[in-house]
Amino acid sequence: MIKIDKSKVKMPASLNSDLTKKRRNELIEAGKYIDEAVYNSRYKGSKVKDENQGDVQKALRNLYNDKCVFCESCIELSAVEHFRPKAIYYWLAYSWDNLLLICTNCNSHKREYFEKLKQSNLFHKDDLANIHSLTQKYNQEEQSQFIHPELEDVEEEIDFDFDKNCLMSSANQRVDYTISKLKLNERNFLINQRKAIYDNLMNKGKDRFLKYQIQKAKGEKENSSKTLYTLKGFLEDFKIDSQNEKKTYLALRRNLVRNNPLFSILG
Repeated sequence: MIKIDKSKVKMPASLNSDLTKKRRNELIEAGKYIDEAVYNSRYKGSKVKDENQGDVQKALRNLYNDKCVFCESCIELSAVEHFRPKAIYYWLAYSWDNLLLICTNCNSHKREYFEKLKQSNLFHKDDLANIHSLTQKYNQEEQSQFIHPELEDVEEEIDFDFDKNCLMSSANQRVDYTISKLKLNERNFLINQRKAIYDNLMNKGKDRFLKYQIQKAKGEKENSSKTLYTLKGFLEDFKIDSQNEKKTYLALRRNLVRNNPLFSILG
């Protein structure tokens, strides 16, 4: 989970269309979300060809670089997820700051979970004036147990146990809740992907560091300089990748850059 800046992409036109506004008003009048195609299509995209078809998912894919907002895996099959569930917050079904891109696995685990630390009043008609930017206001009124990755920077609050397959944890109760509910430590694909990044760093970095130390101890100045140069280049590339928004598992990569002793070589 890394913080995502939604201002980097333009809000999809379909979310402000007259038809979307009409559907929202119908939901408000009904006092609930109506799970039918005419309502679902306003954020999922319609099977009927139109100029804005699928523009919500397209915008989110561009924003997240085709990665799940929670687990950071690269996704082929994705869902437009409501941070605040539409079954409860029906008036937010088409609100831009309530829509996230999520992989199908995280989506199946999140479902309608939305435990709150404190309860607030629900729908206010005055909220319609700011319908696309209510999450921050609602977070202050009723903080969710789930982390909202677009509004909260919790990257440095995530710990990885590198002796135990890069399992994730946090002293922040809400971060730990999010990890637990989405089963980020129970899905073998995620564990193996994270572990592969760590193993690659350690296998290549540690081997080159040991080689450098041996050469230096033997007084092989030229060889040790070449090995150190190669090692620094490898670590610099890893560090650059940790800032590349297209790369997966950036929270893990950045944790390693901050905390792994190998990177002290870079000064």
